[in-house]
Amino acid sequence: MKKVLLGIFSAILVAINSFAYDFEVDDIFYNILPSGNEVEVTHDNDDASSDYSAYRKSRLTIPESVTYDGVTYNVVRIGDNAFRMSYRVRQLTLPSTITTIGDKAFYFCTHIEELDIPNAVTSIGEMAFFNCFRLSTLRIPALVSYLGQGVIMKCTGLTRISVDSDNAHYCCENNIIYNKEKSAIIAAAPTISGELTIPETVLRIEKNAFEFCTGITAVNFNENLEEIDDFAFYYCTGLNSLTLPASLRTLGYGVFFFCDALTSVSVGGKLTHVADRAFSCIRNITQVELKGDIETIGHSSFSNCIRLKDVVFSATSLSEIGNNAFMGNSAITTIAYPQSLTKIGEYAYANCIKLRELTFGSHITNIGNYAYFESNRIRTINMAANEPPTIGENTFVEAHYNATQLNVPQGCQSLYKAAAYWQNFQKMSEYDTAIDDVYAERDALQASVENGYITLHGIDAQQQVNIYSINGSLIYTTSSKQLPSIKLSCGVYIIQAGSQTCKVAV
Repeated sequence: MKKVLLGIFSAILVAINSFAYDFEVDDIFYNILPSGNEVEVTHDNDDASSDYSAYRKSRLTIPESVTYDGVTYNVVRIGDNAFRMSYRVRQLTLPSTITTIGDKAFYFCTHIEELDIPNAVTSIGEMAFFNCFRLSTLRIPALVSYLGQGVIMKCTGLTRISVDSDNAHYCCENNIIYNKEKSAIIAAAPTISGELTIPETVLRIEKNAFEFCTGITAVNFNENLEEIDDFAFYYCTGLNSLTLPASLRTLGYGVFFFCDALTSVSVGGKLTHVADRAFSCIRNITQVELKGDIETIGHSSFSNCIRLKDVVFSATSLSEIGNNAFMGNSAITTIAYPQSLTKIGEYAYANCIKLRELTFGSHITNIGNYAYFESNRIRTINMAANEPPTIGENTFVEAHYNATQLNVPQGCQSLYKAAAYWQNFQKMSEYDTAIDDVYAERDALQASVENGYITLHGIDAQQQVNIYSINGSLIYTTSSKQLPSIKLSCGVYIIQAGSQTCKVAV
């Protein structure tokens, strides 16, 4: 019985393997294309991790045609993954008949130093030359009409890119590939360095365009730029200066992921959504301002930014903070959410181990489960919402219930005492959320405003400060030492610190 099963299993393996390629000639594998008289070069197994050179030749010449079983085929394509992971291939000659180079065709071919792309090629697939770090030059022929995303990503030895001047779709300047109209940046040599200025004509930066360009130190964006696609500046570890333009409408997934040299960033303008992981894992960033038209902050957008301390919520339309958005930010101590915020996702501030004070606006309706998981040092929570927001069983934990002071609006304590999980707080009190008499005293308390930021004078740095609208509605409750980081929209405000008040116009 065992022999029978073993035989069946072996037959299955043979059947599977037989679909990896159609035939082999001179150590090169081919698939027959639908035309019937053309073939593509392919890999030798089903897991798309071919290694031609490991047990065959380090120098390969692909013929223009190949004969198998009495039939002659034209070689017109380098297939997807054809030479993927072929670490030891050093010299590869392509025939003039090739018209297509597939996705990841030379992925991780780390020893190829030169590769002449035939003039007949019209398409080069995604990540075609990924991590070919010994490749020093690349020429894009005139007929190429498609360049896949990430085509030269991690080609850290690439010092010269050229595009044939007769190409109708692409052009190249200073080792940066653009579309012909220069309205989009397609890819850049990872060796570019220093201060980068985006031309005025560019409206879009494509996916992976500057990924692993570790030598870039600053980017000057034009004021026409509308879109920066996914991973466009991923792992640009030397980037230390960044000002996003007000014209920006789309910011892609992981766009500045691992840009460790950044210390501050201001995000806003016409942008309405901060994408998932857009600024994740930036170890040296200390300050973030969220302003303009931002409505939502995506999942893990600022997660694991371990030195991020100041997050300024200046966006007046921000309604939602996504799951894990600020998780693992171990330096942040106080948070004053904007009035517009309605929802905070799960694990949004998990493992923020120094977080001590939270102030919620009056519109908050839902705080996700585990939102403050392992953020056990929170000692003050100020709620402006009359109706207790919905929270999960583990939004707050026993450490909060026993030691944290929960301040709720006057007349609302009974509602919080009856609400699920809010009732567990042992320290709960009410506070007045409005000023009965709006006035300004000539006292030691003074306020100055610069670019919308308020700075107080004549007040103890630790004193609690309340900021009210001109009609008496509470907007922020915070400590005065935080106040310089709070930016308000235009209007007149009343600031109260202890028994002192003053009026300020922004």
